[in-house]
Amino acid sequence: MAISVSIRVFHDIGDTPSDNSAAQAGCAATCTSYYSGTKTYTGGHPRPGESGGTTSVAYTNYQLTATPATGWYFKGWDVITRNYVTGGLDSQGNVRTDVEITTERTYHSGTNPYPANTTATDYEFPGDLAEANPGYDWRRHTFKWEIIAVYAQFEQGAPPATYTVTATASPSNGGTVKVGESAAGSTSTLTNVTAGSTVTVVATPATGYHFVRWMDGGAQTHDITVNSDVDLTAIFESDTPPPAVDVTVTLDANGGSVSPTTLTYANPTGATTYGWLPTPSGPSGSYFAGWFTAASGGTQVADTSALVSLSDHTLYAHWVYRIAAGRYNERNPPPPSQEEAYVALNGVRDDNGAIIAIAQSDLPAGTQVTLSAIVTGVNPYLRFLHWVLLGPNDGWTAVGSVVSGAGATFTRTVQALADYYQRYRADFVDIRITITAYADGRVTINGQGGGTEESAFLPPGDTVTLVCGLTDTSQSFPEYYRFIHWTDTSTSGSIHDDNVLTTNLAYTFTVSGSPQSVQEYYARYAECDNVSTRVSPEGGGTITISRPPDSPPSNPGEQWYLMYEPLSFTATAKPGYRFVKWEEYWIYLDREIWWGEGYDAQYTIASLQRTTLIVAHFELIGGGQLIYDDATGRLICADATGQLIYHDKMITNH
Repeated sequence: MAISVSIRVFHDIGDTPSDNSAAQAGCAATCTSYYSGTKTYTGGHPRPGESGGTTSVAYTNYQLTATPATGWYFKGWDVITRNYVTGGLDSQGNVRTDVEITTERTYHSGTNPYPANTTATDYEFPGDLAEANPGYDWRRHTFKWEIIAVYAQFEQGAPPATYTVTATASPSNGGTVKVGESAAGSTSTLTNVTAGSTVTVVATPATGYHFVRWMDGGAQTHDITVNSDVDLTAIFESDTPPPAVDVTVTLDANGGSVSPTTLTYANPTGATTYGWLPTPSGPSGSYFAGWFTAASGGTQVADTSALVSLSDHTLYAHWVYRIAAGRYNERNPPPPSQEEAYVALNGVRDDNGAIIAIAQSDLPAGTQVTLSAIVTGVNPYLRFLHWVLLGPNDGWTAVGSVVSGAGATFTRTVQALADYYQRYRADFVDIRITITAYADGRVTINGQGGGTEESAFLPPGDTVTLVCGLTDTSQSFPEYYRFIHWTDTSTSGSIHDDNVLTTNLAYTFTVSGSPQSVQEYYARYAECDNVSTRVSPEGGGTITISRPPDSPPSNPGEQWYLMYEPLSFTATAKPGYRFVKWEEYWIYLDREIWWGEGYDAQYTIASLQRTTLIVAHFELIGGGQLIYDDATGRLICADATGQLIYHDKMITNH
């Protein structure tokens, strides 16, 4: 967003007052082609009131101040002028929240190249001023329009980072240094430099001295790009050679050991380099980061670096320890993808490696670092679980030690440990639970699937319905292998040891349990036979079976029971009747084949092995008789008078 403040200045300049009058008379009718609105000039001077700005005489000063609104910041001034204007942005591009604009008188010589009879609209005076007086001699007079437009530039959001650039002369009397628009001196400091800006640094030797180098290796005048605070030193040397002197450099291993501990340079100059710096041995687990001019911080030097001072001085070894945050991609279950979650160390994301995804840094002991485990929200069921600190010899899959109390983002101090590779693994968890259903026939989960094994990945609280087929389609005789019940125990044990969840084909429940747990459910099938019962005569009594059917019926009237299991029947006579006997028939190819009989009121099949019909016979008490009609194959129940009261079909060949 840009908010503009405009200054527009008109100058009319002539040799005599009469010339000025002619100029304004000619301009009054046509200068609207350059400005918006109509202008009226009297006395040869412009008047305020022009659209979009302010008219002014020459040398008028305007003090402009830019004030950003809440949530915005001032970015800089943008000055557009037809001619010369002072003020605006400085040469380094630094911005101020106020700027002073001074308008200046400017002369522009003109000629009249057009015929005297040409109309006002046929020609245009240089400078975009249209002249309406075709008889006016342009060679004697000059006119000038000058327009200055000043724009205050604002942007929404937080202002960019700013830094400080400091330059120092060494020795301090050897010359001056200058940073950008700051004043030159033995030191020069420029503040509030916007990140990414370019700043010019200049080194100027004093009388009797000459410039040797900048410590950053730049030329005497060179540009630097600023993305952090910068300290620069310009080295000057006297034109008169100093007396011969040796410089001793002491090497401080800073907690380690080094040999030799001193280096001597005979009569060095500003161009003398260290040449060779030994590699020290550091504390256990540390990594040598280089030689520096201070025990903490300072400037790093190398073999090819020039001596930082032509006096005795000390260099310090710096040691760092590696710290890493990671995700491992071969755990079971595997961690989320980079799109779902990632880890970061001091804001630097992991590398999303194929096997190990890590973010790592080498830092001095005592440095505070921030580790972050970020869940992006792509997977709504994903949660950060915990951080794990891995031991010195642990791989990324090791159990490690859970970091107590550490949230998804936490701060750690780099430690001087024997294992300089300090590793923290972020573990994530998908709160969903794996529901797996098995059936020898078909099975579905919430209507999906249809195979013998189906799985679904569901969050706690969801409702799930498992449905299996009635018969086992994997067997050769599917009508004999039938659904018995749902259980959550393995089918390797006895069916009677199962935890029976339901005997219905459909089992509905609410998902619960630990995240990423696996829950298995089994539809149990077994060999069954259909058992039917009959009372003769009808109405003479009832038959009770020792237990309910073991499998749901395929058709009305069916009663399916487990094969090879005992099954008992109890006959109860109705009033006026008494139990006579049992008959057992084997049903084969729709034929009823007599198999056995019994005379106790309770009849037991020790091991059910076939489709069976059980018939309980009753007779009337007090003179009633049972008559069997060979011609019709019917059993006739008659009272004492011989009156027929019931007949029932019986099977021949019994």
